[in-house]
Amino acid sequence: MKYLTITLASLAIAVGVLGTLMVLVFAMASGANSTPEQIRQIKLIMLTSGIVGVGCVVGGIVLIVKGFPGWASLVGALPMIFVFVMMVWLTVRSGR
Repeated sequence: MKYLTITLASLAIAVGVLGTLMVLVFAMASGANSTPEQIRQIKLIMLTSGIVGVGCVVGGIVLIVKGFPGWASLVGALPMIFVFVMMVWLTVRSGR
């Protein structure tokens, strides 16, 4: 059972990394024909998502090593929640 929870925590961390990369790629793609103000906002979004992604990976790994794979799963999956919120926010905001 212990190995199953560690495996699931590792998969949650991997999904979080993929979600972070997805936000970064979408942000880079949206900056092609942007104004300087929009590019500043895109850079801020990219910086924020990168920091959240790296923090969650490090936090998840530390929690696995310390013996808390359930909490590591939650921390590893946080970037996907962040991705969902960012996609909803950017979609609603672009409709204005």
